[in-house]
Parts: sequence; C-alpha cells; structure tokens
Amino acid sequence: DNSPPIVRQALQAYLNAVEKMGSGKGLRAVRLRRDARKAMGMAHKAVACWILPQWRISETIPAEIGLFDLVVIDEASQSDIWALPALLRGKQILVVGDSKQVSPSLFTAEKRVEDLIRRFLETQPHGADMAPGKSIYDLARVVFAGNSVMLKEHFRCVPAIIEFSNREFYQGDIRPLRIPRANERL
Repeated sequence: DNSPPIVRQALQAYLNAVEKMGSGKGLRAVRLRRDARKAMGMAHKAVACWILPQWRISETIPAEIGLFDLVVIDEASQSDIWALPALLRGKQILVVGDSKQVSPSLFTAEKRVEDLIRRFLETQPHGADMAPGKSIYDLARVVFAGNSVMLKEHFRCVPAIIEFSNREFYQGDIRPLRIPRANERL
C-alpha cells in the first residue's frame, strides 16, 4: 500500500468504529458514528473504490462536491432522491438502471407530496423529476436525455429465467450469457 501512515491509520480507525457499531442501535452508536465520520475524513483516500449503501455514504463520507472521480449508482430505478448526496460527491456519474423495474414506493399522502413539491422543488431545475415516488434513474433519463446505452449482455440469470422478460419487455435484445450449473438446469 502506497498510502501514507496517517491515511492507513484513519482507515483502520474507520473500520474499528464500523465493526463496533454493528447494527448502529447500541448505546455507543452515536459516538461510534461520529468516530467513523471523523476517520473517514482521511480514510477515503486509502481505497480506490468504495462500495457502500447510500445511507452509509451520507453518514460517513465527507460531504464534499466532486470528492471522487466517479460515482456509480447501480439499481438506480430502485433509488430515490436520497441518492443525490452520493451523486454530488462524484466528478462524473454513472447511473445504471432499468425503466422496466419497480420504482421507489411512495407511502406518503398525495396532499403532503404536493405540499413538499411546492415548497422545495417547484423552482428547482427538473424538480418534478426529484419528487417522491420518482427514481434517480427517472431523473437521469430526463437530465441526460439521449445519452443512454442499453446493456444487452445478461449474466445474472440462466437463459430459461430471463427468457420471458427478454421476449415480453426487451424485444429479444438481451443476450443471456450465464451458463447454468448442473443443479440449475430445468
């Protein structure tokens, strides 16, 4: 590792705090969260690629615009506006999603949603696309209209599983590439 000792020490302090925090509901959770956030001020420099849930990013990574060269939001069709703090930390962003997947669920009364939109989003560029119930993928489709690429190679499911969706929703454009193991064959 080429990181200076202070960065390696900060990374270890971060890892210690996160391990001790566990589910984050214990008596010391607030203090451990504060310790992790403080250590992350330097620790983020030690690792070339961080893979974190959105809530952990906002909780621990310094809130600095353009802190990372690239931020990737995977499953963006299932992420809502709460992913925005993660996106702001990237000089470049890559939004990966699928308009045919389920969007974030909305469990707020419509009157309340309309009030929140009017108060906070009405004057914002693309504010309507940041409203509750909309996904980061929906927002990216509008903001970056015409700049999307469809990924056609599919590695997650065996061909027999993806076949229905491929036929019904993707006009047969998906190429399933996963070879099923003997116990997965139909």
